[in-house]
Amino acid sequence: EPEKGLFEGITARWNDGPWFQPMAGGDIRLDPPTAGTAPVASAALAQGRLTARWQGPVEWQAAYFLRGGTLVVDVVCKGGSAAGLGFGRVLGLPEGRAITVPYLTYGTGRGPLVACGKEVFVSVLSDWYHSRCSRIWDLPPKVADGLALMDGTDYYPLTDGRRNDLQERVLVTVSPEFTEVLPNIPNPPSPHMERLAPYMFVMASYMQPQLWRTMKRYGLDHVMTCDFARFYVQDFAEGFAGRWRPHPSLTMEQIRDYRRVVKGLGYGFGAYSDLRDWFPLNEFFDENCVSLTSEGDLTEGWYGNFRAKPNYLPVLARLVGEKAHEGYAPDTVYMDTH
Repeated sequence: EPEKGLFEGITARWNDGPWFQPMAGGDIRLDPPTAGTAPVASAALAQGRLTARWQGPVEWQAAYFLRGGTLVVDVVCKGGSAAGLGFGRVLGLPEGRAITVPYLTYGTGRGPLVACGKEVFVSVLSDWYHSRCSRIWDLPPKVADGLALMDGTDYYPLTDGRRNDLQERVLVTVSPEFTEVLPNIPNPPSPHMERLAPYMFVMASYMQPQLWRTMKRYGLDHVMTCDFARFYVQDFAEGFAGRWRPHPSLTMEQIRDYRRVVKGLGYGFGAYSDLRDWFPLNEFFDENCVSLTSEGDLTEGWYGNFRAKPNYLPVLARLVGEKAHEGYAPDTVYMDTH
């Protein structure tokens, strides 16, 4: 019911159960805030797709369509007046309670939550593959009634004071099957899956040949070894990001000898590489490729590091990887934990 608002007009039920609102009170966030809900300028249903447009001091539109048990909501607001979306709360769900899914997080580690009712589960999720927001705020807000699952999305001003045009996709799912309300990212299978599936990945804190010999003696034949950046640093405040040369206390020949020991046990040899953070004394460092805050400052990362721009990560990965392959060996596995 578009006349009730962007999200307020969404209702759902399972079979003959009672109607409830999965996003009650949710709406677009404008800057400056606009009182009340803008009137519907147009709404049309065609080929299973409802397209609605609201016209007030600012114009925004949304397209609604079903994909299985999921209602997909695509929202667009141009001009930089939108500060984000508020996802509201689940209201009217019989015997409703919120449950935590341990691995399901957008960064805070405390959300989003999933609603569990008498017969169904409900999730409201932001699809970050179809978002231009600055931040997805998964922490559920406090509400007087109903169940808040996550807050929504925020659009911060850029360094020139303007915001991105709002572009969001929200996924609202209702199902009696818990697994159906969880997100699914159908990534293509890795070409290395069959070869690496039997292996156990083990990360050690430093070169520990005796550890690997002990594991081999105890019958662990399929192990992929990796150090935790100790090839590159002795103190993590030194900045281990994007490096490929070993720490000055180690020589390349020592790393190669260590690799020969590991490979001689039949184990895979791995080296750690962090590409999200960027050490300013790194030979590839370029401050033009560092992410900026809204105030135009370099974004700080791990101690002594800055955050690389996301679109520069593939370039940095190639630079580091090419040098590392030259130094260690062409069949070394490089692990980027981010």
